[in-house]
Amino acid sequence: MNPRVILYIGIVIAFFPMVGMWQYMSVILAVPVESHDPEMLRKLVERVAMLGMYSWPVWLGLAGFSVFRWHDLKVLDRSLAWVPMVIFLSCYAVIFLR
Repeated sequence: MNPRVILYIGIVIAFFPMVGMWQYMSVILAVPVESHDPEMLRKLVERVAMLGMYSWPVWLGLAGFSVFRWHDLKVLDRSLAWVPMVIFLSCYAVIFLR
């Protein structure tokens, strides 16, 4: 099978956890930290952690696949493969540094 087809299927699969991450992060970042209810914030952070825990094979696998198939993919394909990993790791950095 063509490596680009596999890559695009992985990107479509990784899109769904990214939508969930966006949904939880928009709630966390919409309200200032001082006015958050600690219990609500804990539940949101737990949901983000669970989303990342169950989806890490997808976004880490995409980045690894782009490394192993470096010569078979175009520059745009390689950069698209790294986008989900960058998004997830930056969301975790925002949560833990906040």
